[in-house]
Amino acid sequence: MKIQYTVDMEDLAAFNRDCLKNNPYIRRRKIILVAAFALLFLVIGLVEIGLGENPEGILVFEGVGTLFLLLFWFFAGRVKTKTLANMYKQDANAGVLCRHELELTTAGLVERTDVGEHRVLFQGIERVESTPTHSYLFIGTMQAHVIPHAKITEGNLAAFLEELKRRMGAVPPDSASTL
Repeated sequence: MKIQYTVDMEDLAAFNRDCLKNNPYIRRRKIILVAAFALLFLVIGLVEIGLGENPEGILVFEGVGTLFLLLFWFFAGRVKTKTLANMYKQDANAGVLCRHELELTTAGLVERTDVGEHRVLFQGIERVESTPTHSYLFIGTMQAHVIPHAKITEGNLAAFLEELKRRMGAVPPDSASTL
C-alpha cells in the first residue's frame, strides 16, 4: 500500500507549530515561566505597597506585567513560516521539500524521494497524529513524516493510516525484523 504527496515550507511550518503547541514538555515549561513571572510581579507589587508607594503607579506596573504575560502566552513558541524558511534555506533540503512516496511493507515503512530512501520498522514509528490539514508519522520527539492532506497525489490516506496503525499494533515492541 502506497501514498504519494509533496511537502513544502508551509507544511514544515505547520508541523513545527503543531509540535510546539501540543508538546507536554514545552507546555509545562511555558506554564512554569508564566507562573514565575506572575509571582514576581505580585511580590514586587506587595513590596511596593508595603513601602507606601503610589497606588496608581503600582496598578500601572501590575497592568503592564499582566499585559506582558498575556502577550508572552500568546506569542511564545510560535513559528513563522518565513523564519522557518530562513532556517531551511541554509541547506538544499532536497530530500525534505519534494515529492515523497510512503509504502507499507511487511516489516515497516519505506519513504522514497528523488534523492534517497529511508526505512523504519513498525516498532520505530512512535505514534501517528492527525490535524484537519496534516498527518504526522512520528519517528522521534520532533521528527516525523509530514503528510499534507491537500497535497496527496496518489493513494488513499485514510486507508493507509488505518493499515499502518493496524500493523503497528500487531508488532510486539521487542520483536526484531528486517525490512
